[in-house]
Amino acid sequence: MTTAITTHVHLPPHPKRGEVILVQAKITHPMSNGWPRKDAPDAPPLARNMLKSFRCFLNNVLVFESLFFEGAAPYPYLAFKIRANESGELICRWEGENGEVFETKRYLAIE
Repeated sequence: MTTAITTHVHLPPHPKRGEVILVQAKITHPMSNGWPRKDAPDAPPLARNMLKSFRCFLNNVLVFESLFFEGAAPYPYLAFKIRANESGELICRWEGENGEVFETKRYLAIE
């Protein structure tokens, strides 16, 4: 069974200039590490399929970065704060070890 990979990014609705805002990002990614399965010991291991990084850009400037390793949970959720100094395009990009890229864009409108 294959899970469709989807991304979600939540921003506050009406941030003010200079306000520190919370950005919430998650992805529905199974994060298989390729190790033998505990639920079916006789079954072959699932193929390795891990995310390696998450980067967030505001107007093409990196504002947050996180790296993932074997201990990362499936369906990772990130919450981080940035200072909202200007309106612009917020790009959240997850990159997998196999070269896949998952990206979500949101417009951050400052009042």
